[in-house]
Amino acid sequence: MSDEVIEMIITYTNLYAAQNNAPSLLVTIEEVYCVLRVLYLSGYIPLPRKPMYWEQSDDVHDILVSKSIRRNRFNDILRYFHLCENTDLSRGEPGDKMAKIRGFIEIMNRNFLLSAPNETNLSVDESMIPYFGRHGCRQFIKGKPIRFGYKAWTMAQKHGYCLQADIYQGKGSDSRPKGVTLGEKVVLDFCDIVCKAQCAF
Repeated sequence: MSDEVIEMIITYTNLYAAQNNAPSLLVTIEEVYCVLRVLYLSGYIPLPRKPMYWEQSDDVHDILVSKSIRRNRFNDILRYFHLCENTDLSRGEPGDKMAKIRGFIEIMNRNFLLSAPNETNLSVDESMIPYFGRHGCRQFIKGKPIRFGYKAWTMAQKHGYCLQADIYQGKGSDSRPKGVTLGEKVVLDFCDIVCKAQCAF
């Protein structure tokens, strides 16, 4: 999470709050880091509902969370959390279902490459991100441990460091050349990106 990403979150979250009659939200850098840490923690120590971290019951209360940020403040920031200007979704391809987070994905992929240790053995695979809400990119894959969610194509090093990632948007977004399978296109696209990055360095 570079300063550029944090600044993006602050700018667009405050802008979205102002557009929705909550101009007093005014998120700060410290609060953004705090919200992100709570979200990371919720992946490591999951509870059925996030407000339970602030409950006083011994089995769910988390003193780190409750002393870091108030529950209502956390909920308000999450409610208006944004990564783009809704009136300008011009990044990426026309019809991009991930236009709202395309800028974030591009920055994170660039940062992954900048921080990558030297490694020649790379792996490209798909990974599922659990999600049960409504979205045009949500997939159902029978027989997988995570059956519902976003399918992400990832290129990683042998120790698990992620170099590139992108969300699969379904067959309608597939623009591969004739005779090239989907898997081949993903591998070739990721390899092009990594080769260009190495040339730039």
